[in-house]
Amino acid sequence: MSLTISITPEELERALRKAGIPCNFTAEEHRVFSTTPLVNANQRVFSYPVPEDNSSLTLSTLKHRFGSNSARQPSFFDHPWYANEEFMNVPVAPGWHVLWMDVLPESISQPPDYIRSLVDQTGITDSD
Repeated sequence: MSLTISITPEELERALRKAGIPCNFTAEEHRVFSTTPLVNANQRVFSYPVPEDNSSLTLSTLKHRFGSNSARQPSFFDHPWYANEEFMNVPVAPGWHVLWMDVLPESISQPPDYIRSLVDQTGITDSD
């Protein structure tokens, strides 16, 4: 059984504004993102929309502002493999995004290049 938590553009704008991160959806994006996607997952997931105006929405910025203390949500799972990866500074693509809310057990205590092993298992490439 899964649990999907989705937030609205208004909720995301408010949360990011509180964290000092600019984020603005257009009227059209508010309309388009008013319907949340269906997510078929067997884990707890969190879905959120991202506007076209997304230059300040990088994983690095989000991690810096929200931190990695799981006692203070939202937070990031802190693992050294992604610390210096280029994708940390690339703006998040516009559209709906879905994140696992729990750390995948098989990812714990993995070497820094663990993510590369997932490419073979998932078919996801570095360009995805």
